[in-house]
Amino acid sequence: MPKHNWSKWMRLQELRKCNFDKVPEEPGVYQIASVKQKMIRRLRGKDNGGLLYVGESGSLRGRIRKFCDCVEDKKKKKETHVAGWRYNLVRLYRCAPPDSLKFRWRCAKNKAAALTAQSEVLYAYVDDHCELPPLNYNLERALMEKLGWRLKRHNS
Repeated sequence: MPKHNWSKWMRLQELRKCNFDKVPEEPGVYQIASVKQKMIRRLRGKDNGGLLYVGESGSLRGRIRKFCDCVEDKKKKKETHVAGWRYNLVRLYRCAPPDSLKFRWRCAKNKAAALTAQSEVLYAYVDDHCELPPLNYNLERALMEKLGWRLKRHNS
């Protein structure tokens, strides 16, 4: 995993207590992990950090808050935060309950830089484990190109 200037990990309870004020409103990339899952077996090797998701946003605070709202309210729709929706869909709370979730982030100068940073983190994860973190569901075009994969366009 690339080393960057990440914030310290903060638990969901800590974020709720400060009303997410410690999360910047700037663009950036963020990670969600579980303190309960200290080691997740992957296709190749083990993820010793319990990483569940890597995301990017034009507003870190708003995006992380939407994930938390979705996780805590199982009726929230997919449009709120797709990873939060997937968390409930696959009932990930059975092995990584909301009170075990922790978050960290790093700011980027703009949304494009945040997307690049997300791709770098996901690339390193895929390179290490031959798969994405459990709540990430697709490879962005930039990541696929970095891996050497090309999308074929079909004319309709």
